[in-house]
Amino acid sequence: MDKAEAAMKKVVLDCQVGQYDKYRETLEAAITKRKDDLKKIKELLDAQEVKAVGTAGARCEKAMSNGTMRPRKALGRETVCDETLCCGASRVWMASGTTADAAW
Repeated sequence: MDKAEAAMKKVVLDCQVGQYDKYRETLEAAITKRKDDLKKIKELLDAQEVKAVGTAGARCEKAMSNGTMRPRKALGRETVCDETLCCGASRVWMASGTTADAAW
């Protein structure tokens, strides 16, 4: 009985070690892939031309209110975007509804 229990413990331990090794290999592969993906993303972002806030072609984001319900000043400017640009960033079109402004 003692030999059988010892053999069973060895088999269980070997199985646990084997499964942990497989887990670590999978984890290491995922970590390496993530690092590579983040490096590619950084390269793509660095390659993009940076546009001034509030100009055409720049990131369009609704400015956070400073509590007075008026747009936050951006880089010393009273308004966030150039006058000819709309501030549609706060609205995301959804495909539901039958009218033009049915779902924002």
